[in-house]
Amino acid sequence: MHSATGRSLHQLDALQDRYFLQGTLKVENPAESAVLSAGLKIAAPIVRSAIAQSIQSLKSASRQITDRVVRELGIGYSDFLVASYNRCQQVKTLVSGDRPLPLAEVYVNLKLTYSDNTVSD
Repeated sequence: MHSATGRSLHQLDALQDRYFLQGTLKVENPAESAVLSAGLKIAAPIVRSAIAQSIQSLKSASRQITDRVVRELGIGYSDFLVASYNRCQQVKTLVSGDRPLPLAEVYVNLKLTYSDNTVSD
């Protein structure tokens, strides 16, 4: 570690210990208060801008990952997914025999109750 960098980090730690105790700002004299206030006013827009840029970058990266996953699933599995979806939309029942019926037409909502507990789909 470079000695100037080590010294700066040590000074930063000392300032943090001196001014920030348990989440409250402790100022020892008015001159320090003015310097800290000016520093915070200068730093706030810079920090706000850096955070906004980071958030935008994360949004862009997540959008790219989502698009890639959707694209790759669509290329390799689209026919399989469509066929599976269509197959699951039709069911054979004891009443219908060999003739499949649309699941949405024959489905009966389930409601289970035990003591005071009720679970429904």
